[in-house]
Amino acid sequence: MSTSSTTKPLAIVVGASRGIGRQVAIDLAKAGYHVIVSAKSTTPLSSLTTITPFPPDPNSPQSTITTVALEITSLGHSATAIPVDTTSQTSIENLVKETLSLFNRIDLLIYNTGAIHWGPISSTPLKKFLLLQRVNPEGLYTLLHHALPSLKLSPLGGRIIVVC
Repeated sequence: MSTSSTTKPLAIVVGASRGIGRQVAIDLAKAGYHVIVSAKSTTPLSSLTTITPFPPDPNSPQSTITTVALEITSLGHSATAIPVDTTSQTSIENLVKETLSLFNRIDLLIYNTGAIHWGPISSTPLKKFLLLQRVNPEGLYTLLHHALPSLKLSPLGGRIIVVC
């Protein structure tokens, strides 16, 4: 599931364990990118043989960055799973550092993580609001802060896509 260097363009997809992010990661790999599949959810490698059917339902909790990276590589493309907690500045910084340590480049960054809460302010606990702030603007800002220097050096011009 991992390649320690690549001549392919490199994309980080945050929020790639399920749904839209998963499909974006797969499509980028099919388009020739090496994809860093990133989100909080992982599967221990020893548990992969017990997941049936494979690949798991893309909207189920069984779909993790581990299964998505394995699915991509089983299709003949390249991907690396690196976990990230977008509420943690340290975790976000480690995602960028590990990516650069392995591949020395970032060409495309997709931020597909989003905490959402539907309801009136009067019934929204402050704790929920603070989570929304940490994941959405703070997580995005922290990731951009750490990834932007590498994106600026990209021979492809460096691109950022935020999925809202």
